[in-house]
Amino acid sequence: MSRVRAPDRELVNSSNNNNNDLISIDSILKRISIKDANDLKFGFNENPDYFTIKATITYIKTENFSYPACCSTDCSKKVIQQTNHSWRCEKCSLEFPEPDYRYIFTCSVVDETGQMWLNLFNNEGITLIGCDAKTLIEKKEDLDTSLLKNIFKNNNICFLIFKSNKIK
Repeated sequence: MSRVRAPDRELVNSSNNNNNDLISIDSILKRISIKDANDLKFGFNENPDYFTIKATITYIKTENFSYPACCSTDCSKKVIQQTNHSWRCEKCSLEFPEPDYRYIFTCSVVDETGQMWLNLFNNEGITLIGCDAKTLIEKKEDLDTSLLKNIFKNNNICFLIFKSNKIK
């Protein structure tokens, strides 16, 4: 997913510098509904399908909301903990004393035509939750499960504009 925008928060992928393109007249006219995206079989093609929808987050899965990632600036691959307690990135062949935890949320979104599941990634997660994944993991250790679920629940039922690439 590239970008999500809400009146009180904006979620932007760093690869896209134009923050107003989701609310431009052209963008509004090109939005499709969830039903249209499903009818067009977006996500079932060989290449990702890009589309823009205005939808509401109704549910964010709280289990497995993050993963340990490579600390290299140009890599975000999952790292593996070694027996010596270091973390190794198979792609970069580098080891780190601790990983860079990154968000990957699965969330249900709805509009007036239907429902679909989307993944939100690190930049969107930081803006939506208000802190980085490492901070939330540290909080998770101090909080009981119901308080953690409330953090996610507080971000449900908010209207957002998603520019998405839905893949299988």
